[in-house]
Amino acid sequence: EPVPEPVPEPVPEPVKAPEPPVESAPPTLNTTGPKAAPKTRGERRAELVEATNRVREELKTATDTKSVEQRKARLLARLDRNQALEVAVEVALIDKDPQLVTDVLQRTSNVVAAAETLAALHRSDENRAAEVLMGLDEKRGAEYLRLMVDQLNDADAASALVGAEEPGRVVAAAQFLLPYGARSVLYKGKELLALVSSTSPDAARAIYAGLEYTEQVSILRRLVLGLGQRPGSEDDDVGKPDPELAAKLLSGLDAKKATEVLHRFRTKGVKKGSEKWQRRQDAVAEVRRVLSTLDTALASEVELLLARKRQ
Repeated sequence: EPVPEPVPEPVPEPVKAPEPPVESAPPTLNTTGPKAAPKTRGERRAELVEATNRVREELKTATDTKSVEQRKARLLARLDRNQALEVAVEVALIDKDPQLVTDVLQRTSNVVAAAETLAALHRSDENRAAEVLMGLDEKRGAEYLRLMVDQLNDADAASALVGAEEPGRVVAAAQFLLPYGARSVLYKGKELLALVSSTSPDAARAIYAGLEYTEQVSILRRLVLGLGQRPGSEDDDVGKPDPELAAKLLSGLDAKKATEVLHRFRTKGVKKGSEKWQRRQDAVAEVRRVLSTLDTALASEVELLLARKRQ
């Protein structure tokens, strides 16, 4: 009898390496809906009070607030339902971990609700909101700021948040027990405004106009001297100066305020006649040149007002 041919053993398929977890997609830019009606500060505060009362009642019987993952899932579900104010007050009431809500706002796909949450969180807990914005990816954080202005009609919150990042505080897990003032200092206002300006110059101008003089001068200084997020000494060049963006932001101010920002920058904290002083004079001259190409009338008025001020 013929001998049957041996049956070849099946070749095992190669073992595939586990695929890395899929990260949340970045927010889609320029998806602004109709602009919300303006609200007074009193109206916004009243809405927060009502949301706080609702959340307090819900938390009395809630069973999904124990673990970190439960908390994240609960907050993400709220955002999916457009419950932005409830997320903000719930975080302010029971979450002592800035990284938890930062992760939630980084992962959610409802960017409008997330922007509203961040604005409301600023009104509930300024330090927490500033830490969250510092921890968010820059593009996502900038998109939330843009939406506050372009869709939520809340430039006040956007300006306050950017001001809190110039400088802001960095939060790490080991720092939760430290007092707020002891946390590492990092500057982020300039970087956020640069990203906002790339998609909505008008929103960037509105945010810059709402800042305090000190914050406006700090952002201008870092732009025109090419300083990074830890500016330190002006002797350390870490980037390319950007007088174009500086002039664009100044063009959103009236002549008196623009002049004051430039004057403070060119005179404060430097000895007249020194190398640093001269560097600032040159930077101001370049910003004025660019401003004249954007708004001739404003540039001319600033020129006259600067000439009257003592150097």
